[in-house]
Amino acid sequence: MKISLLCVLLLLVGCSTQLKYEMNNVKFLSPETKGKFLKGDVGLAVQQTHKVILTEAFDSVIFNLSSSRDVNTVENGSEVSLPINLGLLERLDAFTLDSKYGLKFQFLGESELKRTNGYKGSVALALGHDTPDSESIIYRDNSTTRTYATAVEVDSLEFSLIVGHRFNASNMLYANLFHDQYSYEGTLTSNQFATINSKGKSTNDGLLLGYQVSNSGKENLIIWKTEAGVVRGKLKNYSDKTSGAFGTVLSLGW
Repeated sequence: MKISLLCVLLLLVGCSTQLKYEMNNVKFLSPETKGKFLKGDVGLAVQQTHKVILTEAFDSVIFNLSSSRDVNTVENGSEVSLPINLGLLERLDAFTLDSKYGLKFQFLGESELKRTNGYKGSVALALGHDTPDSESIIYRDNSTTRTYATAVEVDSLEFSLIVGHRFNASNMLYANLFHDQYSYEGTLTSNQFATINSKGKSTNDGLLLGYQVSNSGKENLIIWKTEAGVVRGKLKNYSDKTSGAFGTVLSLGW
């Protein structure tokens, strides 16, 4: 009975494809640089995001109908990523998260290599260019073939101010105040209606509180970071959403 009901619902609902992209709500940036050339870490992270949905095409299988609509909204999402940090100079790191690549400069306190107690501070700047996975759907019945496809390009500029305090060789508490800007351009095409073009900007602003714990040996070989806070995502001229943010990452260092 449950299986039959599920099949009926799928037939009624049909399928849809969306023009969308993600904005990171969590950064996984501590206030310390690595302190040495090529000293770094790579991690596996899970985080909440803000998902920007621009347009949507809908196909009702059972009623043989298709339509499209502008959505232009910000919703909650999630993703898995592989953040990487790499030392360049004593006070300068390179880092990457998803499709963003940046530099972090430490202006206060000693680096991670020395792991001295006290206050730490750094600033980070990242640039990104992303082409989120395109979607393509083909529906066929006895008399018609309907196709739907999306493509979007996103450029981003991200700025972070990170301050914190290291209590001992293993534990550090920090905060990250950030502002991100996104510019997007995308299309939704179909053989059922005219091509829909979307172009505009969005922003993501947040305050995160982070906690880092690592092994207490001479080198940070295992690093665990957890960040939580409040983030406001805004799609210019349309909608905005304020959400709680959470993310965690387990990294291996060298």
